[in-house]
Order: sequence, then C-alpha cells, then structure tokens
Amino acid sequence: MFFPPPEKLAKLPGKGKIEFQLLYKLGCKVCPLAQLENSNPQMPASGAKQPLIYILGEAPGADEDEGGRQFIGKSGDLLRDRIDAEFSDFKKRIRWNNTVRTRPWEYRKPSGDPHATERVYNRTPTQIEIACCRPSVQDDIVASKPKAIFGFGNIPLHWATGFSGISAWRGRRMPLKIGSHVCWYYPMVHPSYLLRQGRRAARRGFAEPAIDSVPSDMRLPSEMERMYVFDLRRAFGEIEDLPEAKLWEPSDALSNTTLVTECTDAALVVIQQELDYMADQPVVGIDYETSAVRPYAKGARILTAAVSTPTRGLAFGINHPGCTWSTKQRERLVHMWKQFLIKCRGVKAVHNLIFELEWTGKVFGKEFVRAGKWECTQTQASTLDERPHGTKPGPLSLEFLSMVRYGLNIKQLAPVDRKHLDKVPLPNVLEYNALDARTHCKLAIDQRKDIKEQGLSKAHGYMLRRVPALALSQLKGLPVSQKYVRDLDRK
Repeated sequence: MFFPPPEKLAKLPGKGKIEFQLLYKLGCKVCPLAQLENSNPQMPASGAKQPLIYILGEAPGADEDEGGRQFIGKSGDLLRDRIDAEFSDFKKRIRWNNTVRTRPWEYRKPSGDPHATERVYNRTPTQIEIACCRPSVQDDIVASKPKAIFGFGNIPLHWATGFSGISAWRGRRMPLKIGSHVCWYYPMVHPSYLLRQGRRAARRGFAEPAIDSVPSDMRLPSEMERMYVFDLRRAFGEIEDLPEAKLWEPSDALSNTTLVTECTDAALVVIQQELDYMADQPVVGIDYETSAVRPYAKGARILTAAVSTPTRGLAFGINHPGCTWSTKQRERLVHMWKQFLIKCRGVKAVHNLIFELEWTGKVFGKEFVRAGKWECTQTQASTLDERPHGTKPGPLSLEFLSMVRYGLNIKQLAPVDRKHLDKVPLPNVLEYNALDARTHCKLAIDQRKDIKEQGLSKAHGYMLRRVPALALSQLKGLPVSQKYVRDLDRK
C-alpha cells in the first residue's frame, strides 16, 4: 500500500510541520476534520462484517453526512440502484466505507455569482486528513478480509497505490496488500463525477439516456458512464471465480540475481556461464542502461546490461564510469554479448523495443537487430489496452504495468537518478537494471497469455513487425516524411 516517504512533511494548521508517519499514529487526535461540527463525525463502515466486496469511496457528502451511510443521495443512487437492479445477490455481501470518514466541507460562494452569499460545499479531502484516517480504514479492511475492494474515484486509487488518473486505471484489476491483507483492487470512476458530467451534458443540450435503471432526471448521456456500467458488470461478474490475489514480493524481484561489480577475468567467466544458461531459456528479459536516450549523440554509450528469467538474473557493467575493464577484457565482454544475441534460442523480451534495437544496432551492429526473436512488452500492453497515456506514469510504463500485474511499483525498489545514471554508483545501476530485465520477462510471459486468450495474436504480430523496420530505417539514416506520418495517423 502507498505511503508517502517518511521524510515528507505535512503542514498542520497552526501547529507547524509533522511527518506523515506520525499522522498515521496520531490519527483523529490531530485531524483537522475533528474540529468541524458534523452530524456523523468519523462515520463507521456499514454493511456485511465479512464481505466479499469492500466498496471504498472518497469522503461523505452532505447526504451521507445527514443520513449516516455511505453512497446515498443522487450520486450514491447511481451505484446502489444498479446493484439493486443487476447485482442484488451481492447486496448482503458488501461492506461500505470511505478513505476519509468525516465530511470535509468549507464555506464558499457559488461559482459565477460574485454577489451571492457563502454556502457550505463539499471539498476534496487533504493528504493530512487522508493520512489521519488511514489507520482506521486499513484496520477495518484487515478485520473484514474482503476478496476485492471496489475503489471509486481518484482518492481511493491514490490511497491504495500512490498513483492518480482514474480514467487510465478504470476497467482494470490489480492485487494489493492493505495492511496484512492481500486482495484484489478494482479502480472505478466515482458516481458523483458521472453526475457532474451529466449536468454539463444537459447544459449543452444532450438528453439521450444512457442508463435505464434510474429515474429519467438522473440519466447521464456520457461515454464515461457507459464504461462505468461495463466496469461494474465485469467486476461483479467475475468476483466469485477470481483466484486468490498474489503479490510479487520485493524479496523475489532480485532473488538469485548476479550483480557483477568487479571487472576481472574471473568475473568474465561468471558472465559467460550465465549468458550460456540464459541462451537456452524460452523467454529472457533484456535491458540496457545508457548515458542518453538515443545512441546517436557524441559520447553516447551503454553503461550496463542485464538479462533475466522469472527466477534468475544477471547484470554487469560495460561502459559505466565505475567499470575498470581493460581494453582486451571489454572487447571479450562485447564479443560474449554478441554471441549471446545470436545464440539465444528463446524470445528476448524488452520494454520499448525500439530503444533496445537502436542501441543494439548502433553499438554492436545492424545485423543484431533481426537476430532471433524479440518481444516488446510495451507493444503487448498497447495491444491489450490502447488507451492514450493521459497520466504520469502512463499506462504503458513499467511502473504502471508492474503495479497492475503484480501490485508492486518496480521503480520504487531501486530508486536512481534516471537522467544521470553515469553518476550513480555502479552497484545501484546494476540493481536497477536487473529489476527491469526481470520485469520485462515476467510481463512478456503473462501478457502473451492474455493476448492469446483474447484472440489478439495476429494484431500484436502486425504491431511488433514494424519495430525492427523502424529501427533499421533510423540506423540507416532514412528521412521520415512527417506529412505522410500524420496522414497515416489520421487513417
């Protein structure tokens, strides 16, 4: 589960700064919301004590605050009415809660009317309020042990993962560890967002209903709502048959990995042995760490290289400043790597294949661009879900995909300055490199299964074939017609 780094400080009103970790311990004692007068402060969770599904929202609104229950009022009805209409068998197996249990509100004037008097409005809870409420919500999840959490909105998404951008995350599921409890997490858009979308659409003159199970004055004509309905149907439809959620533990991500930090003849023997082993495996992940994004700049060089199976890995330096290879040793090392690229019998999986192929072709020779079988986990991810980026990190990034697949942000395990890897100590770069290679391998295997099950193998094959051709055209210096590219893009 996501926690801000301990060194981050929060500013409490009138009380100076305080560490987030201390906020978790103090909880309601220092929460600013504890000073507000609410009809239902610290609203407890409601519903089943041992639920199958745990529905987690953002914070109580005015209706919830008055009624003492989560997800009631107009926006709540968009969820509860749909459960009543389509998923009534699950009604007694749901538990309801919010990431912040007390209504966050403030006085402000209605927008667009400078002469109006101030009114009470709901507002987005602050990180301090979320941090103070985290222990009680987490403890309730651990105690109730749901099979899945349906998180509605950006606040629960960030609470659980540290990521934001609900439109990129909705429609997916991921394994997560909340406290000591491991379960599935389904990010979904919040019903109140759909209600706001519907009001804006009504002002623009659109009135076609999209949902037939709610009153006509609440029918919302938006594509996002259609996705909301599909997301609910999918989640409820598969929940009982889901396998047990399993995480990729940080200790497994680097297990049985050889990080070659010494530049000796004995180290070359170890590298050769590992490369011989990797060349016989059905799928291996490969990754380079470089001094530049592309290999054409003066002085651009490959700093380190890594290769990995799901359970065994190797990373070694090539031209990192921390390497002390002699000229002959480096020549031998490069020859060993070239032989591996040729002899590798299985699939060589990378993330963002154009990057590895350009560097391979520029540094080791154009003939290695088409040596053996290459796989691109980024292309695989785009085949399975082609939603545009829209968030940082984007849906095709390794951070995003490792979180969705394994409940682990791989980039947080070995944090480095990615823009200046030549200034990062060699052992740290090797660890970072090895983590990427292992993730490439795992993703390639798991995403390939999904592509096959969904009948997308042919489409993926077409996408993959373009990459070596593009890399070779770049290496040969063929000019690109941007007008033609734009025409193709429109088509």
